[in-house]
Amino acid sequence: MKKTSVIFSLLCFCLLPSILLGVELVRQKNTATIIAFPIVDADGDYVSGATGLDSEIDAWSDTVAPNGFTDCTNEAIEIGSSGWYHLSLTQAEMNNDYIVIQTKTSTSGAKSQGILIRTMVGDPLNMATTSDGGTTFDPESDILEGTLSFAAAWRLMGASLFGDVENSGTTYYFRDVADSKARITIDLSGSNRNTINLDGD
Repeated sequence: MKKTSVIFSLLCFCLLPSILLGVELVRQKNTATIIAFPIVDADGDYVSGATGLDSEIDAWSDTVAPNGFTDCTNEAIEIGSSGWYHLSLTQAEMNNDYIVIQTKTSTSGAKSQGILIRTMVGDPLNMATTSDGGTTFDPESDILEGTLSFAAAWRLMGASLFGDVENSGTTYYFRDVADSKARITIDLSGSNRNTINLDGD
């Protein structure tokens, strides 16, 4: 999601420089971060050496409305002489659902920059997060369904798709790929299929 937001932001900066004074980002909640943004003039040109920088923050949750801006802990700093600036946000400042940052400048003709940050539990860079908001996916312990872990489900699927099948009467055994044990045991009495045992360990 972070990548998508960055791409969208860059497209906006390139295509609509004269009207873009606000950007939305997705970042990890309760984790200090650094954001980067340009300061532009009325023509959309980058303003290098902006003076009198004043960065302010307002934050809220889904059930509480914004209640006004206060000074950020840190102040924006220009990246070289590029007209782009970066701002470090603290863990406490990031411990909110929604965050608005506005950076104002006393430089004549320069426009204030606004940034909306929507936070999420877990790192947006990770494709999968655990159910409790952790950022490490463990197939052996993370649950796919019921008490079945992802790893156990993969082993069972491997047996059903690629393993040898043996039978004793109406009882069928789907063995693991290494042919070391039966992972799935079913009974095919009549027209019914009854699962007797699943072994995904």
